[in-house]
Parts: sequence; structure tokens; C-alpha cells
Amino acid sequence: MTSNNDKVKMKRIRGASKDAECRYATALDPKLEQWRVLAAEWLATIKEGKSHAMAALRIFLVDYVHEGGLDVEPANFLRRNNSAPCIYERCLSRFKTKRQIALHFTKISDFIDYVLNSYFSVDDDDGNRVTSPAFGNPIPSLPDAMHSNHASGKNDESNKLVLPHYFITRLRRLLCPVQAKNFADWSWAQSAEERTGWFVVPVDNIDKTDPDCVWRQRVTSEHERSTHGYGELVFEMWSPARAVALYLKLQLPLRTFQVRMLDSGEADTHRYVKGEWVKNTSQLAKGHVKNPWRHGVFRQMTDDIKHRQMTGLFINTNKTADKGKDEWSKGYSIPWEHPDVLFWLEKLRDWQEKYNPISAPVAWTDLERKHIGKTKSDVQLKAMGSTCFLFRDAAAHGSDKAKPVAAQSVLDSLWYKLLATLEEHCKAEQLHDLADKPLIFVRRDTLLTTYYPLHALRVSLITAYALEGGVPMSILSKCIAGHARLVMTLYYTKAGITYCTETMDAATKRLMVAEQENYARWLKDKTYQQLEAHGAYHDPAAISAMMLAMQCGASLTKDDKGFCPKGGWGCDSGGVYVNEDTGTVTYGEVPGYPQKNCPRCRWFFTGPAFLDGLNNHWNNIQLQMGDVGERIVKLEGQITALEDEVFECQENDRPFLEQDKLNTLRKIHQSEYEKNNKYAEDSSATFRLIAKCTVLATSGSQSDGVQLVAVGGSQDVRVAIDECDRLRQVLTSVAGSTVYPEHDVSKAILQAGKAFDMMLARNGKEPILFRLPDDELTSVVQHITRLLAAEAGSIKDALPFVEGARQLAELGLDLNMEQLAHEMAMGQVVELAETQLLATSIKVPRSLQHAAPEGTMEADANVTE
Repeated sequence: MTSNNDKVKMKRIRGASKDAECRYATALDPKLEQWRVLAAEWLATIKEGKSHAMAALRIFLVDYVHEGGLDVEPANFLRRNNSAPCIYERCLSRFKTKRQIALHFTKISDFIDYVLNSYFSVDDDDGNRVTSPAFGNPIPSLPDAMHSNHASGKNDESNKLVLPHYFITRLRRLLCPVQAKNFADWSWAQSAEERTGWFVVPVDNIDKTDPDCVWRQRVTSEHERSTHGYGELVFEMWSPARAVALYLKLQLPLRTFQVRMLDSGEADTHRYVKGEWVKNTSQLAKGHVKNPWRHGVFRQMTDDIKHRQMTGLFINTNKTADKGKDEWSKGYSIPWEHPDVLFWLEKLRDWQEKYNPISAPVAWTDLERKHIGKTKSDVQLKAMGSTCFLFRDAAAHGSDKAKPVAAQSVLDSLWYKLLATLEEHCKAEQLHDLADKPLIFVRRDTLLTTYYPLHALRVSLITAYALEGGVPMSILSKCIAGHARLVMTLYYTKAGITYCTETMDAATKRLMVAEQENYARWLKDKTYQQLEAHGAYHDPAAISAMMLAMQCGASLTKDDKGFCPKGGWGCDSGGVYVNEDTGTVTYGEVPGYPQKNCPRCRWFFTGPAFLDGLNNHWNNIQLQMGDVGERIVKLEGQITALEDEVFECQENDRPFLEQDKLNTLRKIHQSEYEKNNKYAEDSSATFRLIAKCTVLATSGSQSDGVQLVAVGGSQDVRVAIDECDRLRQVLTSVAGSTVYPEHDVSKAILQAGKAFDMMLARNGKEPILFRLPDDELTSVVQHITRLLAAEAGSIKDALPFVEGARQLAELGLDLNMEQLAHEMAMGQVVELAETQLLATSIKVPRSLQHAAPEGTMEADANVTE
């Protein structure tokens, strides 16, 4: 309990009780703008008790955050490691009744939960929102005496929903041992499914020579003899369907529904057999070579250049994305040849065919609610067609043997037992938490409840991929398909300082160089352990190389992204290659050699001072990926048209005369696809470095006075990836080229110049940029890009003016652009500040409805985005 001096006196603000936009908060302190926007959004969702909600928000925004001097950045305030003061002692203890205290506390808690659910959560396996483990409600609960009269303000179990990846790996090995080659090796699963996974079979159905046929003989009970007519002994076989379903959940971030509904491919035209594709001779097979049937989980992908076939995965359901699609276009492909997953899925398919065969695919209209989980209309079920379910339940009865395993309880029970076994192992190994207490995964007073629900396992894997594996697969797949373009932004949110508009090119470059030199000097005094803790790298070999290089200094070189301890000559040994069969690690050329590819080199070492350079590098990779993706889509269209022509020629017994063209297009397509894969891996490697640098910058680990972030404080840095259109990508790359000339942006300069000429035409001015020579065009386009970004607030906010949706006069830029362009080309307009001064001298007062709020500016490489 604090003293009365620690309590915040309630500040009276005129009109606050009627201000649903909470503008009183920013009138009091402009730095509260982000909280104000979130508060207004939440109030718009309140239907009842709105006046109480507004009063509670005033207490939170003004009395608690502002008067208490707390962090005005929501992301920082809601971080799990943030220690917030007791709101009861600070603000609520002045109320007379418990009811008033509880009411205000509950409303504030509801607001925090809304922010967490809307902006810091992802969908779990069942479509429910699950908060990221890095965030939570930091406000302490009310005192014990108040608990009976209010709802807790802190979700004590939210941090238990995401399972660390270390334990996911242990669960995989527990379920499927590393040395397992057949289902007979899955001993834990067989014992765990004592009652649910075993089913009675005639002795003739058992193949004692098949290691995948797990069987036993047991004594029956009196009840079984009287009810089912069994003899004293029965033979039983174990169905691996549930165990494999759980194993797949531990390998891939799929929803349980998606796993249970997978198609085995028994009716497909072609069949996957031990890494090869052959014609399917099953009676269930459909289609033909010219028009193949492809619904199974195994998806054939052909490499036309290397003339080999590869196998990915096909997920035949995709929740809301399947709405309105017919049977042929539902689902999506995963272009990932995952050997372990493919091996065990093939094992299960073969087991089903041999020990639980079907005579025909099962129509979705025949499924019951226990199979689907949620009630679906007949129209929805009919649209799904029919499926050869891979995870059909051999232990069920009657026609249910051909249908998928039940929706929840059985898998949940197996999941509970798996976590309980892990808990026992951890206890035996004396693994404890930070409070030195045994690790707990399940509730022992139940048989199903765990602290890490099965439906949240998908969130755990997605979190692991995002934090440890680089760019999420969904983002990469979008880039490969050319359907989306991405831009990464480093946000500097120091209130009152507009980093985007007040930093000129030369000053920014000097600042970056000075900061990187400062970081280099700091590195020289560090030990191995300190370098390991304060640097970003892919391979520990980089640390040893840095230590050696710093002893002499001659081989330590630096660019805009980081350090090379090999003097720029280690590219031929910077690549890491792992033999998936033997696990042997070898070293060779870095991908893309002889071109330098520092972010993928094992010698490369970087830190927070290089965030801007890394960010600019990532954005340029995304621009190239988008261009390649568009070419891939165009080539696919041409190839499809020619393949349709091949089919028509075959049907009409006519010769196909464009075979050479088709072969050429296929080779070009494969080449572009491989090029895009290389860019995707470059992007992922760069993103991992950026993520590590961001963590270092925000962790406060640099405690010896060295400032490692170029602008603002280290606590002001965060990373965001936005989906954008091509024009924003182009302008971002042009802006970055002013400070970081590493990349060739000549194509982007031409495209931006064309866009600016069209902008001038839409504003009643004569296009001029197309007449400029290349060297002048580059300078003029760079200056115009920065001028528009500075006047509009960011490149994103400048797009409506470039695209013609808004007029330049709104920015006060109704000036002689031809004269300004000539001055820029001649070098007379050097500093952005001078350009702004020129524009300001002739413009009307600016009032932009969509301007970015002060104190929240986006910085991309050259601090324009």
C-alpha cells in the first residue's frame, strides 16, 4: 500500500464526459494520441454502460498514464516484462464504495483486453483469438479484499497458451522417436491409446510380417462376451490415425479440422510412392493424364530445369478462404518438401488401404456433427464434394470407419496424456521454472484440461516461425505468387521530433556512419560472451572471426548492413549446407556467389546501429521479389494457354507446333521460380537479423553508455511489415537509394519519374521528367520523392497526391516544378530543409485530414517511410 502522497489527484477536465473521441487526452498531452485512437475505437463498440466506460477511460488516460508518467506507447506498456503500478492505490482508492472501484477497474480491464485481442493476438486452431506471449495486461489485480466484488484485471493464464518450441520438439520425439521407421516403433502412442486406438479384428486380417501392423491378443471381459459375443480371447489391431494426426499438428501450423479432413489421394490420378510419382492403378482412381484428379495431401511439383519431381503438401480445406469456391478450387498448396511429414503420411495412407479400405470416396453430406465439429448447412457440405479421408477412424463402427476421427475429445485426451508424460519427464530431470518450481503442463484434477490447449498449438508454431524462422510462410507465399507486395518500416516514436522530415540526406548519412563507427569502437572492447549477447549473426563462427579480426583490424570491413571480419573475401566459404540424410554440415560458397550476399553469410556480424541499412536491403529484396512474382504469374498464364492448346490438339489428333516455345517458357518459369526462392531466403535471413537487432535495441542491454540506434532512443524502435502496392515499394527504394547506394534502382527511378510526370499532368502542369538525361533524372526523382514525403508526412501519405486522388495544392506545392527540377538537377537544391523553405514561402497553410499523428513517424532506411 502506498502513502497518500503517492496517490494521483483526480484532474478535472471540462467536457470529458461527452467526448467520445477522447480528444481531451491529446489536448492535455499530444503523446497520448495512440492511446486516444484505441480508446475511441473501443468506445465505438460499447452499446451499454457507455458513460461508465468513458469515465473509466478518463481515469486510465489522464490520472493513471499521464499523471503517473507511464509509457505512452501501447506496445511498450503492454509488454509482459513491463511492471505497472497498482491502479487501485494510484487512482481508485478515493472512491467510497467497492462497487464504484470494481466498475471502473472492470471497464479499464475490458479496454486493455480489447487492445490485446485486436492488435496483439492471432487466430488459434479453432479461430479463437490468442494473445501473443510477449504481451499482456500489466496492471496488478485489486487487493484481496476486493476480489469478491470485481473481475480480475489480469489474465493469469494467457501466458500459458503458447508452448515453447523446445517442448514442441520434445513432444515430437516422445510421440515418434527419432529412430522410428515403422508404426511398431510408436510404443508410447500404443500404450496411451489403451481404450481408444485398438479395435477387434479377425486373426486373418493380421499380417505378422508387416512392422506397421501393430496387434495384440487379450482376455475379454464378461460384459464384452455378453454384449458382443466375443470369445475368451480376441485379437486387436492398433490404428495409428490419431497419433499421426497429433504428430502432424506438432510439425505444421495447421488447424485440427484441416488435419482431420485431409484427403489420402487414393482417388488421385497419380500416386506418391517413396519420393516418386507413378500412375495410380487403384479402383478408386479418377481422371487421366490430360485432366488429372489431384485432391490428395501429396502434391506433385515438377522441376523442369533439373528434371526431377518434388512433392509438397495440399491442404484441401482453408476455412473462410474457401467460401464461395467450388470443389475444384478449395484448399491451398504448401510448396515445402517435408521429408518426415511425407514419410509418415505415406505410411498412414498405405496402412489405411490395407487394413481399413474404402470402396468409394465419402460424400461430405454423409458426415455428422461429431465429424465436422460445428453445424454446417447442406449447401456447404454439398459444395465440399467427396473425400478419401486420410485420417479415417478404423476403431469406429459401421460406416464411421470410412469417416474422419471425431472432432475433439479423443485427440484432446491423447494430447493431455502426451503433455502429462512430458511433465513427468521434466520432473525426473528436475527442470524448474524461474521461481524454482516444477514445470506444470496439465491439470491433474481432470483428464482433459491442459495449460497448453491443443487448439493453441498452431499459435505456438506460428510464434516459433515468426520469432525464430524469419518471415512467416504466408508472407513468402504471397510474394512468390506475386499477389502482394511488402514494405518494412522502422518506427521511431519519440514525441515531438519528426525524424522523417527534418533529416537531410547528407546529415543522415553522416549520422549513420558516426553511429556505426561508434558501434565498431564499442565492439573492440568486448569479450566473446559480450559479443554473443550484443550482436546479431547466423553462425557463432562470426564471433570468433570478429575477435580475431579486431586484434589486427586489417581484415575488418564495414558497410551499411554490418561487419565482415574476412575483409569481404570470405564469400567462397560463407555458405552453410546441411545433408538432410546424414545431418553432415559442410561449408561452401554463399548463395548467389560470386555476388556478395552478406545477410546469408556465416561470417557476417551486425547490430542495432545497422538497422536502417538492413531495413533498406530488405525493402529492395521485396521489390525484386514482387517483379519476379509478376513475371512468374505472366509465364504461368502463357504456359497454361499452351497446355490447353496441347490438350485440344491431342483430342483432335492434330500436331502441336509450339512445343519448343512451351519448353522454353517452362525453363524460364523454373529459372524465375528459383530466383524468387533465392530472394525469399535472402529476405528471411535479413529479417532474422533485423528481428535480433530490434530485440537488442529494445532490451536495454547496452548499459555502458553507447547509443546504438541512429535516431531516437533505443526504446523507440519497433518493426512492422505492411502490405502495399508497387508504387509505394518503388518510392521507398528510391528514397533509400539517396543514403544507401548499394542497390541498382535505375528501373525504380524510371518508374517513379513516369509516375511524377503523370502527377504533374493531373495537376494541370506540363510533364518534364521524361526529357531529363539519366543522371539528372536520378537526382530530381530522389529530391521530389523526399519533398513529397516530407510535406505529406510519409511516403504512404504521399501516394494519394502521386496517384492523383488529391491535388498538390493541398500540400502548398503549387509552384514551378520545371524550375525546381532544373535547380535540383544542377545541384542548387541540396538540402531538404531548403526545399521545404522554398515551398513554404509560397504555400497556403496546410491542413491534412490524414496526416500522421505527431510523435509517430515512420522511418524506412532514409527515414522517409
